[in-house]
Amino acid sequence: MTNEPNVTVNATETNSMSPWSMLVSIFYEPTKVFRAIKEKPTWIIPLIVFLVVMTGATYFMMPAAQKSQMERIEQSDVYTAEQKAEIRTQMEASQGFAMIGVVSSPIVWTIFLFIAVGILMLMGNVIFGGKARFAQVFAMVILSFMTWVVASIIKTPLIVAKDSVDVRTSLAILLPGETNSGPLYTLLNTFTDVFVIWQIILLIIGVKVIYDFATQRAAMTVIIPTIVLAAISAGVSALIP
Repeated sequence: MTNEPNVTVNATETNSMSPWSMLVSIFYEPTKVFRAIKEKPTWIIPLIVFLVVMTGATYFMMPAAQKSQMERIEQSDVYTAEQKAEIRTQMEASQGFAMIGVVSSPIVWTIFLFIAVGILMLMGNVIFGGKARFAQVFAMVILSFMTWVVASIIKTPLIVAKDSVDVRTSLAILLPGETNSGPLYTLLNTFTDVFVIWQIILLIIGVKVIYDFATQRAAMTVIIPTIVLAAISAGVSALIP
């Protein structure tokens, strides 16, 4: 009886991790990290790191993104020559407002994170009957997005050097070089990207730990909404000229 409190304290000490160690350990011992956040959700520092990196990447990639958008419009058969010239003039005149996109980036990413958390809690808490608190799932989602931080650190210099957002780390590399739009490109370049697949694996591990699910149920919790999002993305990209 007298030894039980010591066992509890030792278990707590084993699971305790600092936010900075989580940011590193998530890449090579994710189970340990997710056990730590299940016990004590930590998300403030990971959120700040994520938003700072993604906002910085947005700032440096903005010129290439605008150029890519203009190139798609120029190649489109939807617009007349006069319309294309007018759009080009408007885009050149509004380049000074590009910083609006950079400034709004943290807000957009935060909303995106909340949506991801909501979807996972719908799947885990409601559909599959698990139990997890918002703070636990929020911390899990943010730490899984550290793969996007790595992707941004690797891809942003390449995008700036190429002056093109068409930097592929997915099966889209098998498509012709000039193919950078359409449903197939969107599906391959987004959902077969090595960093997205890495994130999906982390989320499955996280759901398994946070919800105490079996591996199959954890995988379904993550993969089902991923498939739905992939279908929606493909449909939207088919409608964009």
